[in-house]
Amino acid sequence: MIIIKTQIGKSVIEVSAETAKQAIKESAFFQSLPSTCPVCDSLLKFTHRTPQDFEFFGLECTGEDHHSINFGQNKDGQGLYYKYDKWQSFKERTKAAPDTPPQGNQAGGTPPDDVPPWGE
Repeated sequence: MIIIKTQIGKSVIEVSAETAKQAIKESAFFQSLPSTCPVCDSLLKFTHRTPQDFEFFGLECTGEDHHSINFGQNKDGQGLYYKYDKWQSFKERTKAAPDTPPQGNQAGGTPPDDVPPWGE
């Protein structure tokens, strides 16, 4: 039996497997994660949310700005991967949408008069 331990924030992830290949395969995802927030260097914790029956897995820092990132999910739904360049603060995630409604077909209506039809 091979056991690999990885620390993420205060959590210790332990992966056990029968072969070295299995152990590396199972622990590679966890070892690709940062041990502290790459934005503010605070501790990290795992997150799981299920809004409207969709599942989101990720990391969130314990710092003042609560930076977080959602993991990508493999097409088969069985695995996760780390999208290292998508960290956002709580303020960025909850930023209010502008008061101006979208124009043209973006809102499902007709295009403004000054937009020519396709092909012209």
